Amino acid sequence: EGNVDLENLQIRVTIPELGIRRAGKVFSLDSKEEMSETLQLYLPDVAVEEGVYTIHVSVGNDLFHDIGHREINLDSN
Repeated sequence: EGNVDLENLQIRVTIPELGIRRAGKVFSLDSKEEMSETLQLYLPDVAVEEGVYTIHVSVGNDLFHDIGHREINLDSN
């Protein structure tokens, strides 16, 4: 752990219930290097119902893949 270089990684974020998909730039990480990336997600032009939605966040390349899930609460306030 922490001693492998990873090449051609990409972060992808989806909210399937809303049809939202977004991908970041391709990047590489050297051994023990950390990074962060901000992706802006735009809601569809149609009205989105209030409620809890699951965001799927994945990072990977052809050899490595990891995914996490988070819930967000959308309301009109």
